[in-house]
Amino acid sequence: MRKAAVALTALAGLMTLGIGIYLLVAQPSIDKDWLQVWVDEMESGSPFDLPAAATILGVLGAVFGALLLLSAALIQRRFVLGGSIAIAIDIVACIFLAICPDPRTGVFVWAVPGLLLAAVSVLLGLELERVHEPAGAAEL
Repeated sequence: MRKAAVALTALAGLMTLGIGIYLLVAQPSIDKDWLQVWVDEMESGSPFDLPAAATILGVLGAVFGALLLLSAALIQRRFVLGGSIAIAIDIVACIFLAICPDPRTGVFVWAVPGLLLAAVSVLLGLELERVHEPAGAAEL
């Protein structure tokens, strides 16, 4: 399970690093109407502009990719710590997807790394269940 989790996390890290580099190099126009979809659907809040959004998110993507590669290395020795870092990165990325100007495209871009990290979280749960097998029926 650890080897599979390392491979999935490293692959997600490389993809995230690639997304960050793409944003830094291509500089797509994504600086207008952040939170607009949320405002339209929930009828609360107000949209805002994020100047230099491609640069900011490109740097964040590179940092997230590096953190995912670090967590892939940590999974070998500290499975829970490495897996927790990977899951935390996935959660933060999903927050950015929720407020981005075009969440549909964001979901398509993050689909493969997000699914890989979801598989890591399943492997983390299976490993924890195996290591800390309950001694009886769980109580609510």
